[in-house]
Amino acid sequence: MFGRKGTAMKPTGTRLLAAACFLAFLLGGCPPPPDDGPSPTTSIDWAWPAAATNKAWLIVDAGYAIGVSSTYFEDTFKLANANDASGARITRVVFDLTTAVTRDLVFDPLGEAGDTAGKVLTIDSQTGGDGDVGVASTDTAVVFSSPHSTGPGAPPDVTNGYDLMTVDFGDFEGGERLGFSVDVDPNSIKGGSPEGPHGPVSGADLHGATVTITFSDGSERTNTLSLIQECQTGSAASFAVGLPAAPTVRVNGSAADQDVSGTSHTVEVTGTAGAEVRVVVLKGSPVTAGDFDPDPYEFDDSLQWEEFFATLDGAGQASVAITLTNGAVGDYYNVSAEQLITSSTGGAHGPLSNDITLQIAG
Repeated sequence: MFGRKGTAMKPTGTRLLAAACFLAFLLGGCPPPPDDGPSPTTSIDWAWPAAATNKAWLIVDAGYAIGVSSTYFEDTFKLANANDASGARITRVVFDLTTAVTRDLVFDPLGEAGDTAGKVLTIDSQTGGDGDVGVASTDTAVVFSSPHSTGPGAPPDVTNGYDLMTVDFGDFEGGERLGFSVDVDPNSIKGGSPEGPHGPVSGADLHGATVTITFSDGSERTNTLSLIQECQTGSAASFAVGLPAAPTVRVNGSAADQDVSGTSHTVEVTGTAGAEVRVVVLKGSPVTAGDFDPDPYEFDDSLQWEEFFATLDGAGQASVAITLTNGAVGDYYNVSAEQLITSSTGGAHGPLSNDITLQIAG
């Protein structure tokens, strides 16, 4: 069952936590990043594909409890070049919020697009190597692009925030890390108070957002952020060649958002034969008619989530039974899946599948 708001429950595939990770879980935060690059010593298993070269990892979590944790807090974004010191440098990272399952998230540097408290890209820490990754610019006019549109036919408008953030680097060497923060808000709360319930956007709300990292040899690595196991508020991704491909999902035979009856349903996952997959069922807070620019099946806050594991058969398929835990009429649940690099690992995954939002109908 679900525990506290935002808690990730483990109906199958549970792994034991180290005492420190369990303590962090109880306090509402996520496991800390590894001290010296990718390590299986936290509940994120930073396993790499066998052919991995030009590697990086990213954690998005402020370390606070659900309802408080926010990208606004310093060092919420933790990006590391996992190459050796002599390896390729990271030269660019691009964040795309349009693929997040929380579908109307925007970068809000000036406090115009969500609640009235904005925050520009802020560099909070640089560690490892020479302690300077060479951030080219934090200027709002440089790093933010693609003004948000409220829908088909609506013109992009900078007062509705930005879909993309691009950060360039001149000296982001292997073994170095960057910590930074920026305001992300749901556009649905435009003009609202910073003290409102949906203003704090945690790393969990960024589940499905796309991140592309460019290295100094011109190679690119792309992945999507995914909810961290044993963590209420965070998401993470590893970046390397050889990541599993994105699977596809259908619920009750359809890939469309849909109204459903009851709480028991079947998720059909299609991907690589023999692959292990993780299905994530995330309960969201529905956007209502009184919010800014509401859309069908739109939610602006992750409330709680659980995960299910399955192994795809020889035809690359699996049927996964899910229950919409604590579900009541009008509740929203988002369904997605990813293929895993190794068994039941929270950080070592490929890109997210298509996602489907279900509304429990009366």
